[in-house]
Amino acid sequence: TRDHYNRHSNKHVDQASALRARAAGPSMPLKKFHNSIKRAMINRFAYGSDRLLDLACGRGGDLWKWFDADIKYVKGVDLSPGEIEEAKGRYRQALEKRGKDRVGTVVEFVDSSILGVEEFREKECYDAVTCMFALHYFFVSLESAKRFLQNVSMNLKPGGYFFGTVPDGKSINLCVKSGRKFTSPMLTVEARWEGQPKPFGSPYLCAIGDTVTGGEEGTEGSLEYLTYNSVLEGVAKEVGLEPVLDY
Repeated sequence: TRDHYNRHSNKHVDQASALRARAAGPSMPLKKFHNSIKRAMINRFAYGSDRLLDLACGRGGDLWKWFDADIKYVKGVDLSPGEIEEAKGRYRQALEKRGKDRVGTVVEFVDSSILGVEEFREKECYDAVTCMFALHYFFVSLESAKRFLQNVSMNLKPGGYFFGTVPDGKSINLCVKSGRKFTSPMLTVEARWEGQPKPFGSPYLCAIGDTVTGGEEGTEGSLEYLTYNSVLEGVAKEVGLEPVLDY
């Protein structure tokens, strides 16, 4: 996973060229939809917060959402040093574009590969913890998923929120039910598990158009793991996290 995302980092030297490439790409409508969902969640669960921790932050694609939500401090953590460097560059360019005195959000980006392996404890707890389009990577095993959610729980203030986005395991199963592979001009999904899918450790290959999951530069796509809502809720409950139903 680290190698895949390092290969896809540093493609654009500045934010302007990155935005132009995005606007010209065939997956732009999908990205707009995803961003509208993420913005709604950030505003619902983190607007005006003092502190937000974004785990598996990638290139910092939610920077402007954090600014607009008036969050005072955000820390982004990702396993890819290349993606973290790109995120830092995007933050610098965002400050230049809006003006440092007009940005009320301080953002720090760091790389770490221990989120699903070892304890990751910050000095202060956070009002919100997020994980956008990455939680499914930790479902490589029960141990990894539980360790990650333990890290989420220990860094949340009492009453704080953990939220994010993840492909639905049942939907992935439906995609590959006939022939173990689904292909379209925008999407490729291929089952890589043996026998019947399991709650943990059931890999599949995913490549979405011109996104970071796309297969290029020696990669077929992103190797991901089935994640089921019921399993996620069960593991989360073991570490003290309860589902929010009034959204």
